[in-house]
Amino acid sequence: MTEPPPIAVGGGAGGHVALTEDIAYASATLDHAAVEVDEAARQLRMAVYWLERALPDAVPSLRGALVSADAGVGDALHGTGGAVAVAGEIADAAARLAAVARAYEEAEAAARQRIGRGEWWRRAGGDLVQTAMFPARVQYGALAAVSAMAVGAAARGSRRIGDALTATGQRAGLAWGAGAMGLAMSADGAEAVAAALLPDRPPPTTGYLNGRSVGPLLQAFDAPRDPAPTGYEVTAGSLAAVLGLLERIGKEPVYSGAVPRIGSTSRRAAPTGVADLIAGIDPLQVGGDGMVAVETIAHPDGSRSHVVRIPGTQDFSVTAASPFDNRTNAVAVTGGDTDTARFVRDAMRAAGVLPHEPVMLVGHSQGGIVAATLAADTSDEFWVTHVVAAGSPTDRIPHRDDVQYLHLSSEQEVVHQLDGRATPDAPHITTVVADLRAAADPAVARAGTGLIGAHAVSSYVAAGQAADASSHASMTAWRASAARFVGGGTATSREFAPTFTERVGSPPPERRPRTAESRGVSPGGLPGWRS
Repeated sequence: MTEPPPIAVGGGAGGHVALTEDIAYASATLDHAAVEVDEAARQLRMAVYWLERALPDAVPSLRGALVSADAGVGDALHGTGGAVAVAGEIADAAARLAAVARAYEEAEAAARQRIGRGEWWRRAGGDLVQTAMFPARVQYGALAAVSAMAVGAAARGSRRIGDALTATGQRAGLAWGAGAMGLAMSADGAEAVAAALLPDRPPPTTGYLNGRSVGPLLQAFDAPRDPAPTGYEVTAGSLAAVLGLLERIGKEPVYSGAVPRIGSTSRRAAPTGVADLIAGIDPLQVGGDGMVAVETIAHPDGSRSHVVRIPGTQDFSVTAASPFDNRTNAVAVTGGDTDTARFVRDAMRAAGVLPHEPVMLVGHSQGGIVAATLAADTSDEFWVTHVVAAGSPTDRIPHRDDVQYLHLSSEQEVVHQLDGRATPDAPHITTVVADLRAAADPAVARAGTGLIGAHAVSSYVAAGQAADASSHASMTAWRASAARFVGGGTATSREFAPTFTERVGSPPPERRPRTAESRGVSPGGLPGWRS
């Protein structure tokens, strides 16, 4: 395993909200103790009062006893360990607890900044320069390549012509280096002439285009307008309506159920951590109409638990059958029910998941959104205890107190912030934010420079490796809570595919024979698979 990227962990059992709740409980206990001590001090003062009143009139045989009692009560009231001293200690302990809570909350707020402002601006400025210079680099690189070929050809025919063209190329390089673009590239740390060569990859963009820059823009649409919906909700609803209309016009087939993929049942090692959970999503992204996998883990005591993996968006058209489309994104991001959610429920039914068996839903991108909507379902058909969402905008969906949520994102991620909300800090919600560009693995760091690479499943596998290695209290508590899903052992995995019916009123589509390879399924075919 390569060295994972650095991460920041927030929320969960070790987050400041959980700690504040613990401190609140401790404070309440201290307050109760203070009330009891105050009542004891009151009773002691009353005893002193009555003893002092009784002393003058006491018979000689009782006077000594009363004096001793008065001294004892006074010591219990004002002596070392007496009621007054204990009350002071309780007040001091309460003050120190409050100070610890404030210090921890300030430290947590600082940790949430993750990347310092100086580093953030350095990355943003560097990426902006490279993005602005990219067209010129392509132009100069193409000219340099053509010139090099011309120089080589001419040199073979005439040394004098070759020398002249070489000198021309050198002057062009010097001109680039002395120009505004070359100087700007040099200021960013790039050698001016070498930077003019044809780039081998797009310019980095995540320094300025990331969750920190996109999230606040989307929050502008989220101004509360009770009882009316927010601008964000209106926009998402309108987009869903338009896409639904286009699907009807395009005669997109209607989802009807889930069936096992032929030959997809297998015995395999059960997951051992977050990285394993996310890595299992990648094989589901093979095109076609989409798939989900249900992994059943049998335990020594005879009980079972289930891991359900849900991939991201597969269909960007309005005519293909897949439920993993953009209409699902628009509906699910605000908590609505979708064909993808119905597909996952049908797959769990087909896999024989019982109501009393714990279920963990693991999703990437759209899959994480759908997982959150399924967890919010208050029906008793399935017992969802855990949700793992990677790169998913789920923060507009209610989070149930009896479900453990693990949200993974990165500093370079945009999709996670497309809901325009910040992930809440709560004892049952743990967040892991990776800095991909700071990863020691060059492949991970390179993926973190672009939006597509930052959102890839492989980037979240790297973030999952870092989460698995984390000793943060929240991750330790999460692993303990998820032991029935990531405790190792063996599991039975089954993949399910959706089936469809033709849209009412639409003529039957023309069908062409397709090979098993083109469908991405076994040679036996798949019932209902649309050609």
